[in-house]
Formats: sequence, C-alpha cells, structure tokens
Amino acid sequence: MPIEQSDIWFSDGSIVLEAEGTQFKVHQSLLARHSQVFAGMFTIPTPEDQPLVDRCPVVLLHDSKEDVRHMLLAVYDRWADRTMNFNGVCLTELRMGRSYAADITKPIPYVVVRAMIRMGRKYEIEHLRDEGVGRIKRKLPGTREETAKWLLDPTGTLTFVLERPAMLNMIINCARECDIQTVLPMAYLLCALSPMNDLLYGPQTHPEDPGSRSERLSEDALRICIAGREKVITGYGEVFQFADSPWARNPDCKNPTACREWALLLSNSLWRPRPQLSYLLLDWNRLVKKERYLALLCPSCLSVCKREYEQKRDTFWEEVPGYFGLPGWEDLKDFGG
Repeated sequence: MPIEQSDIWFSDGSIVLEAEGTQFKVHQSLLARHSQVFAGMFTIPTPEDQPLVDRCPVVLLHDSKEDVRHMLLAVYDRWADRTMNFNGVCLTELRMGRSYAADITKPIPYVVVRAMIRMGRKYEIEHLRDEGVGRIKRKLPGTREETAKWLLDPTGTLTFVLERPAMLNMIINCARECDIQTVLPMAYLLCALSPMNDLLYGPQTHPEDPGSRSERLSEDALRICIAGREKVITGYGEVFQFADSPWARNPDCKNPTACREWALLLSNSLWRPRPQLSYLLLDWNRLVKKERYLALLCPSCLSVCKREYEQKRDTFWEEVPGYFGLPGWEDLKDFGG
C-alpha cells in the first residue's frame, strides 16, 4: 500500500502517526498531554532497526484515517484557541474553516461527532468523548425528564449536529459500538416509527432515486428495532384506547349520538390504513389540532379522552426503554459507568 502524507504535517513535529496508509506528523508532547493512552504508547522504546520518517518514529494506529484526522483537528484546534501557536508554529493552517471542537454551539457533521466519541473513548481523551456524546444528547434526550421537555416541541430542539440521511441509524450503530445507553431508547423509538423499508434498508439519500440507500442498522440493532416496533404498536393501542366509545364511559356526555359517530371516525383515522405511530410524539394540544374528529367530540367527552390519553401516554413513555431490551430510564449508563 502506498504511503500518503496528510495535510496535518508539522515541520517541528516529533512523532508520525500512520493509519490506513496515511501519515500525520504531530507533536508527541501535546498528544501525551491529552491522552494517557498515547502517553503510555510513547514510553515504549522505538526499535533500533525501525525506519524513521522525516527523522521521527512512526506509530501505527488501527483506526480509520478519517477518524485520526478528525481527532487531531479537534485536539489541535482546542489547544490553538487558547494559545494560537505551538512551539512558535502558527496553527492557522489547520483551521481553514474545518475547526470543529472549538465552538460547542456550532453544528458539525455527524462523522466528526462519531470520530470524537470513538477516538475519545479509545484513547481516553475525555473532553473529546464527552463533547461528542453531549452533541448527540442535544438531539436525543437520555432521561425521562429530558424526554418530557423534548416532546413539548421536538421540531424546535436545538441541535449541534448537522442533519443527514440515516443519521439515526448511524447514531444507534455508534452508541452500541461505544456503549452509550442513554441515547438508545429515543433513537430506537424514532427508528421504529419510521417506514418499514427505511428500517430494513436504510433511508433513501436521494428521494428521486429508489436505489439510493444510506447506512443500515447493524443486524442486532435491526432485530431489536423490529421486536420493539411490535411492542410500540401494542403500546399505541393502549394509549389511544380512549377513542373506543368515550361517550359510553361518560355519563355527562351532551350528545351521545354525535359523539358516537365522531368516535368511530376517529378510531378509523387512528388505525387505517395503518396506525399513526408518530402521534405518540404529540402532546394533547397538538393531537387535537392533528385529528379533526377528536375536536368534534363534546367538551365533556373531550375532557375524558384527554385524561385517559395523558395517563396512558405517561405509562407508555416510562416503558419505552424496556421495549428495546434496555434498563429503565434511571438505570441507563454510558461507557459502563
């Protein structure tokens, strides 16, 4: 395999990292400062017969060259924001509009977030790992309380990760790989609510091209999502059971004949041609706006429906982690912690 020199190449660097045939000349002391794993690696004496590159020893990494590059850009850029130089060498050449870690509020591509998590976890660069996880949690709440807030306005959630097709699939695959439990309940659920073709084959990257598919779920994750989807459908039936003859359960109904008719139409709308699973994300007010037949019930029946819906919906959300084989909300942990 031919060896390539990356664009991260400091003339005063002291170590060369190599990944997938690409080399990066960087500063050993800076990496050791950020990572105990690198610090330990650098204490291993270099064999006398090992060839040097640009007068520097070479450390072979078993990572993708893209992950290594994103890690180095994030580490150097964070350091550069404090000092703007390293050993007298200006770091502006590294920035060139590609700095990611310096501004936590700036949305960045998901592949960079994934690299921050993977490399931060593997090489014990905690600030990198935690920032990557934090960006994902801005999109996918990891506790019951955060989920309740998210559900008030999921479309308005502030996100620090740039959107792309199949990002949920990529987040699930990464979370399983890196043992990030807290984001999985919501990620699994949102995948389970998606069309079955997208679940099985990945979302289309180009709507006009049916053959264009992006990253798929791993086989284990797919099995979990499909099994969980069946439980979600059962939970949907329980949440929307209020639509089954509310007038008959309400002695104060003002117009049983009309409410019976509207309730039948409402039930048909909720289940045909298929269950409206995305309604599980709606609070009561948005549900009433979405379902016109619901708003036509008499005020007394509407009040009964609201009470039953909110009670069953709370139960549903409490049970979501278990639908996907996860511990309860309070017992979810990241990195085995």
